[in-house]
Amino acid sequence: MGAPLWSPHWLFSEYDFKFLQDPKKTFGGVKKIYHAIRHGFDKILFRSLRMTEELEDD
Repeated sequence: MGAPLWSPHWLFSEYDFKFLQDPKKTFGGVKKIYHAIRHGFDKILFRSLRMTEELEDD
């Protein structure tokens, strides 16, 4: 069985998954993910997450 997972992925800690060799690059090469956010967005995000957690506690 094969699964398109990335590393780190939580399944690797739960199961004994192994990376398959892909010498012909059938599944492509290494991928990179880039992200950008506006200045100050992290403060807004964390405030929103805290509010959500407070609502779930009620």
